[in-house]
Amino acid sequence: MKKLLIGIALIGLLLAVGCVSPEVKDDTLGVVPSDEGQFTTGIIYTDDAGMPYLEGGFGIKGSDVTFDGVYAGYTATIPVTLVNGQDKDRLFWLSTRIPSKVTDGYEPIPFAYLDWIVIPQPGANLAVGEVYQVPVTLTIPKGLELDGERYEARVLVENTDQAGLVQIAVEMKWYIIVR
Repeated sequence: MKKLLIGIALIGLLLAVGCVSPEVKDDTLGVVPSDEGQFTTGIIYTDDAGMPYLEGGFGIKGSDVTFDGVYAGYTATIPVTLVNGQDKDRLFWLSTRIPSKVTDGYEPIPFAYLDWIVIPQPGANLAVGEVYQVPVTLTIPKGLELDGERYEARVLVENTDQAGLVQIAVEMKWYIIVR
């Protein structure tokens, strides 16, 4: 019974990590647009005050990222910040997925476009208390005919060391707005 209550409390904590917080533009994130200055393209990173305390579990910084005004040939890299607040070293795995439920005004990213999001090093082995950044790149191929689409995708972070019936993961929402 105690394990069940701890599991429910942990799920509640992880859900709180993904809570909506105000959108802020953060120029310190290492965002690297490929043709900086050529087009006005905004990247809005939702800063997350809901990071877990180091004893609180695992989490990510930034629950939402909005790429506003992207175009064919656009490339930008966003660091996904992982935190291991658990009691031992953990292996985390990042992957992309198509959301089953999307925010109003968006459509799920088509399967054929899911490879726009590239995670070159999807596995990260973190020590207790370690904070680590994994670069994730959005690349829209040149020559693609796009016009005003609004896609939503997910970057999923899983703790691969979990056992049992309940497996907990956290995810980032990526909003891709084509100009």
